[in-house]
Amino acid sequence: MLPAVATFAWYFIVRAIAHRVIMRFEPVDADLRNERIREQRLAEIYG
Repeated sequence: MLPAVATFAWYFIVRAIAHRVIMRFEPVDADLRNERIREQRLAEIYG
């Protein structure tokens, strides 16, 4: 019984840490993606 509980708890701890890391880096990725799209559109317009 104990190993199953420990595995379950470990899974939740790892998932929480991964979620926090993803949430920390996601806005940066979104900003870079938007900036790249904006640059491509300007290049097409003024190319």
